[in-house]
Amino acid sequence: MSRLLLFLAAGALIMSACASEAGTVDAPRRVDVVMTDDLRFDPDSIAVREGETVRFTVSNPTALDHEFVIGDSDEQAHHAEEMMSGEGIMHDEEGAIGLAPGESKELVYTFAEAGELEIACHVDGHYEAGMRGAVTVEP
Repeated sequence: MSRLLLFLAAGALIMSACASEAGTVDAPRRVDVVMTDDLRFDPDSIAVREGETVRFTVSNPTALDHEFVIGDSDEQAHHAEEMMSGEGIMHDEEGAIGLAPGESKELVYTFAEAGELEIACHVDGHYEAGMRGAVTVEP
């Protein structure tokens, strides 16, 4: 009987070690996003679930400054106005990060409500050139 308990304990220890390497159910999902020379995000469409927390790993391998801003259309418009007025110079804040050329950063974001959001870059002319993407938050 004690051998059986020892065997079960060893099995549980091995299983917990494997689980910690793979992550846990509560760990946020990771989504890698790359900014491109043609002013795009790759991927430019992301689906998440309501209440899900996502760790975005964003890379800027280009020679230009970029932003990664998550928000609905009103939040995007507000941020664009800040950028145009000079108040929103690229800085990190909730739901937004600025990336210099060659830089990579992480942004952890929890999607509270179902609906449609957008990822965007509001550096002068980038949004207008197509540097935006869709985030679908499913119930």
